[in-house]
Amino acid sequence: MKDFRLITRQHQKKAENLFHYTSYNQDRTILLDDICFFKSNKDNTHSATIFTNDNRAIEIHQNLTTIANNDSRFIRVHRSYLVNPHTVKNVDFYHRQIEFYNGMTCPIARRKAKSFFALVRQYKHPADEKMPQQERG
Repeated sequence: MKDFRLITRQHQKKAENLFHYTSYNQDRTILLDDICFFKSNKDNTHSATIFTNDNRAIEIHQNLTTIANNDSRFIRVHRSYLVNPHTVKNVDFYHRQIEFYNGMTCPIARRKAKSFFALVRQYKHPADEKMPQQERG
């Protein structure tokens, strides 16, 4: 019985680190840590694009409101952007930009910058642990 509980817990942990989406009528999954941010599609309001750590752009058939309502792990930082706070390297207040560990950036609304920065400080990225304390953004 203990083995069954252990297997069930491990399976639940793996499921927590995944994001499920629909792309071209196919259900797919992606690791949460591979997602940097979502950007709304100007041409089709019922779709968005996922930008990943390896600089891929994946078109999905969900809008940002649906994603934000169904998954609280992503934070709305702008009218057109939803961010995974685990992949944020730095928040630039002067230029109102969010920088990710892969070098990509996205804008942040002036009204959301301070609260988002406080939230990001709670998360630790594996790359941060290798850097000296002074160099952290």
